[in-house]
Amino acid sequence: MLVSISRAPAESFAADSIDDSGADGIVDATEKGGEGLWAGSQMALVTGFQTNVNSRIVFAGGIGLFSDEYARKELPSGTPSGNSQLARDIAAWIFLETLTLHIDSVELHRVNQTVAPEMYTTDDQIVIPRISLHTTAGPRYGSLTAASVTCSWSLRCSIPTSV
Repeated sequence: MLVSISRAPAESFAADSIDDSGADGIVDATEKGGEGLWAGSQMALVTGFQTNVNSRIVFAGGIGLFSDEYARKELPSGTPSGNSQLARDIAAWIFLETLTLHIDSVELHRVNQTVAPEMYTTDDQIVIPRISLHTTAGPRYGSLTAASVTCSWSLRCSIPTSV
C-alpha cells in the first residue's frame, strides 16, 4: 500500500537539475498535454510504503528534508515551518508508533449459527458480531466507528508436511 505523505504543488515538475539534457523531453510532454511528465500535485515529495506484513519504508525527494537546516527553518512571519514536526511524524510512522490498527479480539461464526466451528472452509459465509480494535493514531485522528473501518480477510491454510 502506498501512502502519499506530502504532494508537490500544482505548478511543480520533475527535471534533471544538473544539466538541461532532459529539457526537450519536458517540452515535448507538455505539448502532449502532460503525458509522460511527472508534474503537479500527482508528484509526491514524500511517499510511504507499507507491506501486507506491516513493514514500512519512506521514499523522500531528498535527505535535506530531514536535515537540521530544514528542521530549524522559519516561515517569513518568523513562526516555525513545521518541517521538524513532519520529520518526527514520519519517523513515528516508520517505526509503527502511529497510525496502526490492532485487533484485540474477534468473535465470528457461520451464517445461521451461533457457535464458532473448529475450522472454516472457503465457501463458508461468516458473520462477525463483535470485533475489538484499538489504534495508536491518538485523539488527533478521532475515534473508531463501525463506519470508519474497512476490513479485508484472507484465509490462511497450513498443510502438514507429513501424514
